[in-house]
Amino acid sequence: MGAFLRQGMVAIRATLVDDGGVDGDSDPMPAPEATTSSGGLDVARLGVAEADLAAVEHALGRLDAGTWGTCETCGQTIDAGVLRQHPTRRTCADHP
Repeated sequence: MGAFLRQGMVAIRATLVDDGGVDGDSDPMPAPEATTSSGGLDVARLGVAEADLAAVEHALGRLDAGTWGTCETCGQTIDAGVLRQHPTRRTCADHP
């Protein structure tokens, strides 16, 4: 499972780096180079993409360290269903 997860997160990271969170035409979030109606850079969207990238990078580091899937606060295992929905989750349900 670790190799499969790593592939998925690396793909997510590549998508975020390449286009700031756009993973297809159906994605409502345009690339960070998109401009606002006033012609300026949409800093809010860029910030979201950067935060997502940081979360993926952190999760990849935890995967390498063998700590992915455990709560950073108490060390308990994070529910597999939660991890399927949120693979960058850092804490268990007791420590949201």
